[in-house]
Amino acid sequence: APCFITCHHIMFGAIENAVARLQVVRAVSMKNIEARRLISKLSPRERIVLGHLTLGSSSKNIAHDLDLSIRTVDAHRANIVSKLEVPTLAQALRIAFEAGDF
Repeated sequence: APCFITCHHIMFGAIENAVARLQVVRAVSMKNIEARRLISKLSPRERIVLGHLTLGSSSKNIAHDLDLSIRTVDAHRANIVSKLEVPTLAQALRIAFEAGDF
């Protein structure tokens, strides 16, 4: 009888752990899906600018690299934040990383 109780306790513990891990994986997957949905709202140029931003590039460096004015890059940054429905660039970058494309 003691082995039966102990074995079942171990088995139920393993099942609980598996379910918990599955819930984490599902939550991460849902974040990825939502992040990809938001990223899909960006124009191709905004995605390029976002990619540079994920690398830590400044507006000045992005402007130089893409042959744009700094004002244009800043407009793209503002559009990115707006289209990703977040209040800050930091949160926009978090979405980019959650999407996994950058």
